[in-house]
Amino acid sequence: MPSMDLIMKAVSIPAAEKQEPSPSSSPVTGPNRTQTRFFAVLFLFSALMLGWVLWPFWQLLILAFLLAGIFMPVYRKLLAGVSPWMASLLTCTLIFLIVFIPLFFCIGTLSSEALNLFDNSRDNDTLLQLLELLKNNTLVNRVEETLAEFGLRFDLPDMTNILTGISKTAGMFIYSHVSAWAGNVMSFAAQFCILLIVVYFLLIDMDDLLLFIRRLSPLPDAQNSLLMDKFTAIAGVILVVNGLFCILQGVLGGLFFALIGIKTPVLWGFIMGILAFIPILGIGMVLLPAAVILLVYGHIGQALATVAFYLILHYTVELLLKPKYVGSQLEMHALLVLLAIFGGMNLFGILGIIYGPLVVSIFLTLSEIHLKEYSAAGIDGGAVGPDPPGLAQPALQGISDTPRASTDKQRRN
Repeated sequence: MPSMDLIMKAVSIPAAEKQEPSPSSSPVTGPNRTQTRFFAVLFLFSALMLGWVLWPFWQLLILAFLLAGIFMPVYRKLLAGVSPWMASLLTCTLIFLIVFIPLFFCIGTLSSEALNLFDNSRDNDTLLQLLELLKNNTLVNRVEETLAEFGLRFDLPDMTNILTGISKTAGMFIYSHVSAWAGNVMSFAAQFCILLIVVYFLLIDMDDLLLFIRRLSPLPDAQNSLLMDKFTAIAGVILVVNGLFCILQGVLGGLFFALIGIKTPVLWGFIMGILAFIPILGIGMVLLPAAVILLVYGHIGQALATVAFYLILHYTVELLLKPKYVGSQLEMHALLVLLAIFGGMNLFGILGIIYGPLVVSIFLTLSEIHLKEYSAAGIDGGAVGPDPPGLAQPALQGISDTPRASTDKQRRN
């Protein structure tokens, strides 16, 4: 008789055969098409909601990201001796001392000088004095006679009223905006504190954030690195290198106006510093009209000194220093920079000086990637890139690439 062990073995074999496989042993499959589409819609919806929530702070976040990238070398040097939170705190303190304090003390002076400019533009005595000087000026009379020979009418009072209206409008615009800044000191201080808080955490977690962005991006790592490096480099060039040159021109312009006795030197120096961001035109938009006005008033020496100062400063900064330190890194045509700055200021206000060239630079970088990686591959090979491993079609395996290579060679020839 068979033993009990043999009987139990015979009984257990069918039971084992009928047992369904455990979930852990089943093959792992990816999401189907419906799941993929649903997740894509859900992900895009959550991204849009996140953008909606952060939209009130988008300019602040971009500026914080730029500042964090610019001051990252300072943070890394401090990190060698102190903890990450202390290094970030010291870096934010440096940003506060460099940016906030000078700007805070500058707002009061700009407001008072803008008010003086507005009052002087409304002064009828100043208008009559300017009109009298223009009537008795030999150069103006010659211009009037020359234009009359060609049938052109030069009405001096109308031109004076136009110039006065422009001066009044400019003075009122500057005064209203500077007064708004001064009146919103608490709001500005609160936004600056938020900016410093964002910069503080970005300095500590910048590497993790960049890694997260790279993992989300479907682009290759080399292209992601190129875009991020280009973004940081352009921001550094615009804010640091070009910004320092603009501050230098504004300070020197204000000192020059104070030296020759021009009223409101701080205001005009500030305007020169802002206009210095604009290539080609720049500080000439202030100094050349100032020289003409001084010449009309009969201050020939001051007018010649203003022209000489403009030529020296323009040649030194715009033709020697900026091409050496800015042009080689910006890699952008001067006309394109000019249009980017004006367009950026039209869309984003004063920060458009930064955002405009950044947008153009990112577009040029993407265009370069397209021409090198995608356009050339699509023309020569008919595909954007090689197929991923395991996706080659069996029917195409074993076919030689020699005819295709010869065809490509004939196309190039």
